[in-house]
Amino acid sequence: MCVALQAQNIATTVRTIIVGLVYLATFIFSANALGLTGLGLQLLFFPDSVMDEDELLAAKTPKGPQLPKVTVTSSTDDIRRAFEAVSKAAADGGRSSSSGSGSR
Repeated sequence: MCVALQAQNIATTVRTIIVGLVYLATFIFSANALGLTGLGLQLLFFPDSVMDEDELLAAKTPKGPQLPKVTVTSSTDDIRRAFEAVSKAAADGGRSSSSGSGSR
């Protein structure tokens, strides 16, 4: 009789675990369905509320002067060219701002 009681307890535990996992899966799927339905309604009623991929990239791009893109290197020639490019950009920026203020 003791073995039958243990088997019944194990069967009840396994059944409880399976029922709990089914409830969890049902909740997850219903939450996803609710979220996707909300997103679909948002796109239906407010189509401009979601940015295009190009607009998203443009929003992330910083404005103003940018440093040249260089890779990490130990080559002295690459480092020298990078410093020359930055110096040239700084010199060009200084001249354009001074000539712009003189014309006003």
